[in-house]
Formats: sequence, structure tokens, C-alpha cells
Amino acid sequence: MAFVKEFRSMTYFLQKIEFEKMNKEYPNQRHAELLVSYEFTYADALDIVIIDCIEKNLLDEEAILKASLDVAQILKKSDISESLQKAWSLYHDSFRDNADEVCTAIQSALENGLQYLEPIEFGQSISLLLDLGAVEMGRKLLREYVDLNSENLKGVSRTHVSMGVKYHSEVFDAFHAISEGGSVPPKIEDSLERLYKGEWHPQDVEACEALSEDDFYRLFKEAGSDKHAVIVGGALSMMTVSNPPSGLSGMAEKAKAALWKISSENLINKRRIEGRIGPAPEA
Repeated sequence: MAFVKEFRSMTYFLQKIEFEKMNKEYPNQRHAELLVSYEFTYADALDIVIIDCIEKNLLDEEAILKASLDVAQILKKSDISESLQKAWSLYHDSFRDNADEVCTAIQSALENGLQYLEPIEFGQSISLLLDLGAVEMGRKLLREYVDLNSENLKGVSRTHVSMGVKYHSEVFDAFHAISEGGSVPPKIEDSLERLYKGEWHPQDVEACEALSEDDFYRLFKEAGSDKHAVIVGGALSMMTVSNPPSGLSGMAEKAKAALWKISSENLINKRRIEGRIGPAPEA
């Protein structure tokens, strides 16, 4: 049993070559070949526990269950990493215009591995999704990952910066907030919805204050029909507030500028927007 515990197939193959050069037979050659025939590479944690039970002639169900769960998690991590590596190969291995294919593969790997992936693996992969335009899915997965792995994110932003790791700004901000003992910045769509309902919080003010005219333009254009009204309404909500929070005093003007930009793109949007906020001021 000691031989099985210590056996490593790669070590065996290398040592066997050396023994053959000396015209000697590898010790326990027959046992080693039997293990190789079963494609046995090394004794993992579960194998060790089972061998210990055999040696002690005692069935330790609790130890076997724990080892089984540990090995299953290791195998799951390995499968997820392999799946993610294959997804990344779609990005690296050609110059095809295959952004949709890459995003689908990355998304699938991330969805199956939120609780298994290391921050650096996840962070770089979610950054790719965001960079390629899969914004809604990228943000959803980012928030789910942070919620599941907050303990593992402590200190990572400083460590990764020192290593030169580059992330999309939204990924870095989320990691950094947790890393420094804070909380994840609110999702901007949620903050605008709370503004629309008149239920905003200080963190919503901070998040919305940072939005530029371009940010509002993107939000308005990307908003689905289920969120469109509340996002636009939230962005314009300070128009009717006589004494808005200091951080939001200029928000409506930036939102209106974005809307007027959209109104210039076609007649139907011109009618929609001018009916709500009036025509764009003369240049």
C-alpha cells in the first residue's frame, strides 16, 4: 500500500528510462505496470483515505465523504479552467470576426464556475466580455461573482495592480471596493430606478454623479423596453426637485444633452424626446 501512496506515473516513466540505461529492472516493476494499465497517475486525497481504511481495517465514512467532496471540487475546478481555456482559444487563435462566439463560450464557462474560479481568471474573462460589448451579461456575472466570493477578494486589487494585471474599469472598481473592505458600487440602472421612485441612497448619488453625457447616451441606447422608462425617468428626475442633492445638480443637464443627441438621429426619436424635454437649444 505504501507503494501505491507514493506512486507517480510521470516519475515512474522517467526513472524507468534511467534503469533501462543501466540494464536494471525498475523496483516493483510489475506493480507499477499494473497501476499504469489502469491509467492510475497518483493517489489523490480520496485514494489516501481509502488506503488508510484498508490498512486499519476500519471504515471511516466521515473521512471518505470529506475527501470525496474535496476531490470533486478539485475536479470541478479543473473542468472549469479547461472550459475557460478553450473559450479563450477562440479569442487568441484567429483573426476571425467571432466576438459573439467568444462571448457565448466565455459566458458559459463563467456561469458554470462562479464559485470555483480564481479572481484573476474571472476578472480577465469578465473584462473581455465587457470590452466586446456583452455589457448586461458581464455586469450580472460580475455582481454574482463578487457576492459569492467576497472573502477571496480581500486584498486582491492591490496585489493584482502590483503584478501589472489589467482589468476593465468596472471589474477593477468592484474588486477594489471589496478588497478595501467596502461594498460593491450599486448597479447604475438600479440607482437610476431608485431615483425615479424617489428612494435614492447616498451611494446612488455618488454613482450617478460620476456619469458623463456619453454614459447617459449609452445607458439610454442600451436600455431594454422593461427598464427604458425608469432609466430615462431617473436620469431626468432632478428636473422637478427644487433643491437636489449637491452631487446631482448637473445630472439632468447631462441626461438632456444625451437625449438631444439621440433626437438628432431620426425623426421618431426627435418627436419622442422633444415632446418630453423640448427641442435642443440652438448651437
